[in-house]
Amino acid sequence: KVMSLQDDEGFILDGFPRNHNQADALDEALARRSGKLDKVVFINVPEQELIRRLGQRYSCRQCQVPHTVDDAGNQGTAIPKCKYCGGELYQRVDDKPGPVKRRVRVYQAETLPLLDYYRERGLLADISGTDTVAEVNKQVLSALGWVSKAAQPE
Repeated sequence: KVMSLQDDEGFILDGFPRNHNQADALDEALARRSGKLDKVVFINVPEQELIRRLGQRYSCRQCQVPHTVDDAGNQGTAIPKCKYCGGELYQRVDDKPGPVKRRVRVYQAETLPLLDYYRERGLLADISGTDTVAEVNKQVLSALGWVSKAAQPE
């Protein structure tokens, strides 16, 4: 899909590339259309925080909208219903602590080495993912050279 974009159209990839082979393939594909990456954004979240956040991630079986369910507020009670359609919320198997830890290990082995690859090319923006959502959003926009409307003077 990326290769079918017009030259003046940008794109954002999330979770790709995951390893050096994919990074090389992306570079080759972009070079064929005289393109290149402008920026690689790494949102750094500590492992324990990832486990906590993913442990709170649920999705609606009906409308698929993701929800955050705080375990502290639901101890001994049923998981709430979807706030949009009233459907049942469920947790993906790979969002439970054991699978998350395995996913983190694969990430550390295969994807983390790409950070140095992109850092050496001057493309890496390293952002703390422990800040507020608004602050992380602001830092991502800044790293991409975008200015939010809220930050513009009137």
